[in-house]
Formats: sequence, structure tokens, C-alpha cells
Amino acid sequence: MTRVCGTIVTLTTAAVLAARAAGATSETQDLGPYKVIIDRAPFCASATASAAVQPNFASRYVFVGVVSTTEDNRPLAIIQDKERNNRIYFKAEGEMIDSVKVVQIQQSPAKLVLQQGLEVAKLSYQARAGGPTPPGMTAPMPGASAQSPPVLRRIPFRRGGTQ
Repeated sequence: MTRVCGTIVTLTTAAVLAARAAGATSETQDLGPYKVIIDRAPFCASATASAAVQPNFASRYVFVGVVSTTEDNRPLAIIQDKERNNRIYFKAEGEMIDSVKVVQIQQSPAKLVLQQGLEVAKLSYQARAGGPTPPGMTAPMPGASAQSPPVLRRIPFRRGGTQ
């Protein structure tokens, strides 16, 4: 996109210089006052803005992490689909989620490349500090010290009837 904008500005400047060289200076206007507008290229998307914005199809997916299979040790991406009730997919490179293809999985740093048609999106793993607690774990109280491991206690057992 930036290359196209640079080409447009270059061609516009070349056309003005060619018109001046051909002797058409009386018919053309001086573009000096408009140089600031031309340099800023308001109708072309900037490279920084296009790199930060993901395509529409990628906004529904969250890259949760990477795991490896036990058989052949190939990486599987853990992908959460926000539009399908937070459904979780485990997909390898080349596999599809509807019309979205998993192009590349990178383990460290954890990155994922998805493709739908000609659009390509790059998702990266971001550790969430305040995320949900995994099953079987209790969330610590804010400001509390680390919990000691649970103590196993014996349950008393009495034979016979009630006393």
C-alpha cells in the first residue's frame, strides 16, 4: 500500500516537471502551496496503521497457545472462536476452520498466521494476568500470602451401629 502511495506522489511530481519542461507553465498552476498535502498523502493508508489493524475475519479468533502432539511432535495451535460461543479448536498447519486456513504456527515467540482468501492475519499470544483460573486450582485472594498445601486428614470410621 505504501509503495502505491509513493508511486502516485512520484508520478504526480514527474507530470508537473514534464509539463513545465514542455513550456506549459502558463497553463499549469504552481503546486507549492499543496506540497504539504501531497507529502502527507491523506488518501493513502500509512504502513503503521495497516500493520496494526487486523482483517475482519481475524477479529473473531483469539490465539490461546501452542501444544505439541505426542506422536510426531508437531505443533497445534489452540484457537478460540468468539463468534461460536468461545469454541476451542486444536489445529495444525494447513488445517482449516470453516474457510480460514492455518498457514504457520511459531512456538517461540508464540505466533499464528491465518489466511482467508487473499487476506492474511498474524495473531500473537499475549499472557493475561487476570485470566480465568484453570480447573482444580483455587484463585488466591488479592493481598493474601501463598497458600500452604492441603493437609490430608483421616476420616474416623466406626464399626457397628449408631451410638
